[in-house]
Amino acid sequence: LAFTLYDETSAAFHNFVEFASANTWQAVDGGAYLSDLLTPALNGPISTFVSLLFGSLSSMTLSNLYNRQVSLATGFAQLVEDIRFADIHFEYFPEKYKMKAKMSMRRYVLLLIQIFEREWSSGDLLLLRERRRLQIEKLMILLHDLSGDPEVEVNGRVLDEAYGALNRISDRHTSMAAVYDLQFPTWHYGNLALLGSSICTIFFILTDRSALVFLGAFQLRVCWSILVCTISVMGCVMYDLNTPLEGIFQIVKETDRQYLKQLAKELKE
Repeated sequence: LAFTLYDETSAAFHNFVEFASANTWQAVDGGAYLSDLLTPALNGPISTFVSLLFGSLSSMTLSNLYNRQVSLATGFAQLVEDIRFADIHFEYFPEKYKMKAKMSMRRYVLLLIQIFEREWSSGDLLLLRERRRLQIEKLMILLHDLSGDPEVEVNGRVLDEAYGALNRISDRHTSMAAVYDLQFPTWHYGNLALLGSSICTIFFILTDRSALVFLGAFQLRVCWSILVCTISVMGCVMYDLNTPLEGIFQIVKETDRQYLKQLAKELKE
């Protein structure tokens, strides 16, 4: 699209400059002399500073977003493993406590599936997190009741391991929620868009020569397409990394979702 519309875009930029500058004269050399005068300033402090700032902010953004994805993916894997360990320990509980524990854990897993399948609006996420936290609190209370029940006997080691698994699940829940909420503000992406637009503007200023447009139209189209594609690809990658539950760089794959559903089915049984 950038390659095809380059002529129209370049002409529109030239007409805008002519209108905004309110020139009462017409360059007979096609703007070559003016372009030569502007080139040292644009290639010197302006383009250098803009490019360095754009590159630094882009690198920082992509690095932080990727590290956020890695942290969420690692936390999810550890969370599922802790849920599995907790379920193993529940098997050694007395029957009435085992059924209650498995039911609460199944509700927790179903809430987890609901979050990862994005069956919620932005306003419901806090409610889902609170419901998950309440299920862990119910399990903790259940373990307290079990440890203080004089009518039943339970292996102390099993009870300690169950406590440990629930504590780790609670920690994972808190850390993953904190990492997920750690996002760049909207104005940060606005600054990146502004810097990218500045680089495109500098390109048009440097190439605003009628002779260059006439003789090297194809080469200019290629250069403009490369510039636009580079900025667009970077924007797409940032958007993808900023949505960890969808897109290409997902923290939860389809196999993980199927595993959670299978785990919920096993807890029901």
